[in-house]
This record gives sequence, structure tokens and C-alpha cells, in this order.
Amino acid sequence: MRAGIVTINGLYNYGNRLQNYAVTAYLKKLNVDAKTLISQPMSFRWAMTEEELQYSKDKSSVSFTPAQLKRYNFKLFNEDYIPYDLIKKRKFDKEVEKKYDKFVTGSDQVFNPLFRSSLGQMDNNFLMFSPPEKKVPFAPSIGMDSIPGKWTELFYHALTTFPMISVREQSGANLIEKITGRRAKVVIDPTLMIDRLSWETIAKPLDGFDYSKPYILYYFLGDKDVEMPIDLKALLNSEKSKKGYRDVVLNDPLDESAASAGPSEFLDLFMNASLIVTDSFHGAVFSLIFEKPFVTVKRILRQGNENIDMSGRLNTLLTSLGLEDKLPKDEGFTTESIFATNYNECYGKLRLLQNEHEAFLKKALGIK
Repeated sequence: MRAGIVTINGLYNYGNRLQNYAVTAYLKKLNVDAKTLISQPMSFRWAMTEEELQYSKDKSSVSFTPAQLKRYNFKLFNEDYIPYDLIKKRKFDKEVEKKYDKFVTGSDQVFNPLFRSSLGQMDNNFLMFSPPEKKVPFAPSIGMDSIPGKWTELFYHALTTFPMISVREQSGANLIEKITGRRAKVVIDPTLMIDRLSWETIAKPLDGFDYSKPYILYYFLGDKDVEMPIDLKALLNSEKSKKGYRDVVLNDPLDESAASAGPSEFLDLFMNASLIVTDSFHGAVFSLIFEKPFVTVKRILRQGNENIDMSGRLNTLLTSLGLEDKLPKDEGFTTESIFATNYNECYGKLRLLQNEHEAFLKKALGIK
């Protein structure tokens, strides 16, 4: 069976690249030959430049800034782990539809209209070019608690054509039921369908990073300084003073210690951190996979005068795994709670959810 994967793609978001790898790897486990479909407007983000090609042959011959090296590491990850099909058109059509037996949309926030609407990609994400029998959802996410009114008609028209619907968060399932009257299956993210050893295999130490000193790893998609509760800041400062931890901040151009990390290096930084602080769904996911202590913070997206809570996926994940004590909060942090790593019960629940998701996927793909 040949499948085309439709997802958000680029060179900036760790969770996106790692979920793309997980979808590809898990479909391969099910004997599905899968390639990610890349539309031409995005294609420039994939091709290696002449300098990058030269750097891959002789690292001493080219000097990169941390930002340039990060971009190179992302491209290298794509080349090594993401088989893709470059489609030379913005919107997929019948010509594309004929090339594959199935089309898989997900994971990531492919159903979030605020992310891709400006590029005209929502029709692709909803697989509007494909007949219903070829449409397969792989844990797509809406990532919002409400849908702007102008998108309601598209959501209804698109989602009623899927024979089976899954989403990654309960809030997304509630929205789909409200708009279409259909109940979507809430499933776990594809990154949680891949075992720890598989992730360790593709992890890679970050060049020049000092692993000898213990560190607290901060991974935020929002504004860390704004989102961090005052109580948490005070507790972390106390722990750093007592135990000699240093701060390492991903996605912060001012912190050059980790500024060049690509997805493989991201995994290694998580594997070796003493504590992880994050507002990211995938930040929590990889903390769990590598059995690391972690604390979560609410992520707020500001759209004009409106604040949109983006924590729905994170809340669903932690609640479904019995980790309510790790839910984002504003106060009540303790050393014991943030450093707790007794995940045995959590992993038992995870195995049940993995089995449920595999059964859903096999049915959607038509695999016996």
C-alpha cells in the first residue's frame, strides 16, 4: 500500500518534524510505504544549499551562525528520516490523488485554520482532493477551543466526508461533534506510538554542548518570561542555587548553547536534562518517553485582543495518562511534584491507548 502524508512542514518546529517522522515510521511498521507530500511553495525549505552540501562533506570549510546551523540540522533530519514527494503545485488535485492508495492527514495542528489558511493549505489538510475511501486521519489536532465562524462551513463540509475521524485532544472532539454531529475518536499522538529505543537511535549529541554540567531545559513555544508563574520561577531559582543547575533554553536566539539544535539534537538534550519546563505538548511527550522529571505551563496564543488557550492537547494527554498532578497551574508547585518520575501506572495506560490507536489505524487503512 502506498500512502501520501499531508502535514505541516518546514524547518522551525521540533514537534512537527518529530511527529512527521513518527507517522512515517509507524506506517512503515504496518507495511505501508508512506511519503510526505510537499507543495511547491514550501519546497525551498527542504533543498540543501551549496554551502550546506559543502559543510556536510567538510565541516571545517564553512562557517555557520547557530541559526544557520540549526537550519542545516533540520534539513539533515528531513533528508535522513522523512521520505517525501515534491508536488509542484500549491493545491493537490486528481493528478496527485491517482498516485496513492491512501492519504493520511496529521499529526500536528493540521485542522487549525490559524496556522495554514494564509497559504491556502486547509483544503489539502482536509484531503479535499481525495475521495472519502482514501482519507485516513492520524491524530490530527485543531489546537483551539473554538472555531472562528467563517471556518464553520468548511469544517462541516470537510469532516463529514471522512469515513472515520480521530483527533488528538478532547476539546477538538467536542468541536467536531458541535459542528458536524459526529463523534471523533480521541487518540494519542504518533510520537507516543514509537518506543523509547527507536527515539534514542535517532538522537544525536549537540556539537559543542557541555553535557558535564547539569541543566534545566526550557522548551517554550510561547513567551517563557510571560507564561512562567511567579511561584514556579521562585522554586526553580531555589533549586538552581542548591543543586548548581544551569538554564538551557531551546528556541531562544539569546541562548547560544542550544541555538543550533535540530530534531535529533533536541532528543539528546531531553535525554540528558535534569528537569524539563515546557508549555509544549511535545515537550511533555518526550519528557515522558525518556522518563524525565518535568513541569508544564499554560500556553496562551494572543490574537488581537483575544487570548486563546492552546493547552487542550496537553491537558488531554496528561489526564488520559493519569498525570493530573502535571497539569499546567498557576501556583502550588513543590520540589517533590516537579521532580517526580514514577510513571509506571502512566506507561500501563499508555500501552492500552497505543493498542486502541493501532486498531483504529488498521481499520481506517483497511488492514486486517
